[in-house]
Amino acid sequence: MSKGKLLITIERVAPPLVAVSLLATLFPVPRPSMASLHPWKVELLASVILFAFAALVLVRTPSIDLRSVRNNRSLQGVFVFLGLFLLWATVSVGWAHSTDSVLHHTFVWISYILCFLLAIVYLDRSRSISIVTSTFIWLTVVIGVLCLADYISLPDFKNLEGTLRIRYGKYAELLGTIIPIIWMAAVYTRRKKGFLAITCVGGLAWLVVMLSLSKGAFLAGIAGFLVMAIGCLLFSHRQFRGRVLVSFGAWLFLTVFVQVAFSLFSPVPATTDYITGAADSTRETSMMRVFTWRVSRQMFEANWIAGVGADNFGVSFNAARKSYRERYPDDLTNEFGEDYIVERAHNEPLQVAGELGLIGLMLLSIPFLLIAIWTFRTFTANHFRLSPMLWACI
Repeated sequence: MSKGKLLITIERVAPPLVAVSLLATLFPVPRPSMASLHPWKVELLASVILFAFAALVLVRTPSIDLRSVRNNRSLQGVFVFLGLFLLWATVSVGWAHSTDSVLHHTFVWISYILCFLLAIVYLDRSRSISIVTSTFIWLTVVIGVLCLADYISLPDFKNLEGTLRIRYGKYAELLGTIIPIIWMAAVYTRRKKGFLAITCVGGLAWLVVMLSLSKGAFLAGIAGFLVMAIGCLLFSHRQFRGRVLVSFGAWLFLTVFVQVAFSLFSPVPATTDYITGAADSTRETSMMRVFTWRVSRQMFEANWIAGVGADNFGVSFNAARKSYRERYPDDLTNEFGEDYIVERAHNEPLQVAGELGLIGLMLLSIPFLLIAIWTFRTFTANHFRLSPMLWACI
């Protein structure tokens, strides 16, 4: 294939492949004897797809054009500090309990950084984000159909509540992150039919977030949509305001309708019922998170410079839990989650701080700070205006 045909083929094949790989934890084969929250199948499949496409591009295009990176100091800083973070994480093999976990963390972050680099080069060359929005739409449609099918065929919500929340909670976080991009892709579509179709996909994604009953994803999704809507209406181009208002009205109606309907007329509680405590008076999941954060803080305080090692949070949790118990014997949150194998902190900054100490947390925070500085400079340079899609990304 020529270079042009190769890129066109990748644009057509990559979105459904990536979408399916992101849903790999829903597939029963191979089914482990113990359910794990680590998305190892997702990481494995996504890495294989990523490296395969990278190899194809490198074979057809021996010299990759990196001008977009070389000409942008902020991007250079991002890659430098991501590289230092990766190096520090790899070095932690010297004091970590589990070498395999450190190697797993290293290879996953190599994939992340490579994906970030290829995305920048590709998007800079194509000047289009169609491959991104196409992937998001494929993902939303597949997971939306699965979620609705599960709810329609649900024999007894009480007995399957935990399964549903575990099954779709992780995807609620993912969908809550990409929903603004989907809604804004609809706003950018010139034809009304395209606008309505992609808006419906965005509505389906938000419906899955609400049906997952994840409180965190629901609240974060509301905050994200409000930031996007307010930013677009007040600090963006006027020609988009009509469609943004229509999208905001549709999102608000769907949110209120689903919450009221499930709260008053369905045996399945609404997400707001979990937030208020009406559906879960014990607040066990919330208290479990609070307890996990406290143990994570204890882990950080005991190893505040270097941490316990990359991806070693789960391995080191019991030791930190014991230390926390001895330090705070009267804290009743110790009783929560005694039967769980804790694999993560439910709080990424705390987990990074516990695993890689203050040094690792600083190295990972600086790239985000550089991106924030770049965004602010772009905002001021454009007379306090940003494109609607950039607001969606924020």
